[in-house]
Amino acid sequence: MRQPTHTRQTPDPQHGPAQALAELVQLPRRYPQLRPVTWTLYPSGALRGQLAAESMADLRAWAAVLGGDIVDDCDPFAGSVEQHRLVAVWRDVRLELAAVLPAAIQPVRVTTGDGTVHQLRTATTSGYGRYEAVAV
Repeated sequence: MRQPTHTRQTPDPQHGPAQALAELVQLPRRYPQLRPVTWTLYPSGALRGQLAAESMADLRAWAAVLGGDIVDDCDPFAGSVEQHRLVAVWRDVRLELAAVLPAAIQPVRVTTGDGTVHQLRTATTSGYGRYEAVAV
């Protein structure tokens, strides 16, 4: 009689992330301060979400629940939007949650050396700025 042979299967890279995802989609029900997220589970097992944020407070609320770090991915010349990411580990799975927010618009008046007054329109993106001078 032949003995059964057992072959070792390679673990599915999506198994752990799929379990984490099943819990992540339930979090807004348990924590009403969390805004909805559209999650994507990639074949590699990468787990990424897109948060429909109205302010940084929305991303900070997720960070308070998941832990991790908020990273600014701001292009100083993009002008109208800022992108921020929460990078965290949830149930032993690394995940990224992105939030795109409008940049703050702040008018500024500047007088040059020759006495000309300019109105600068700034789009501040987390410490960087794009400036457009308009003569007043």
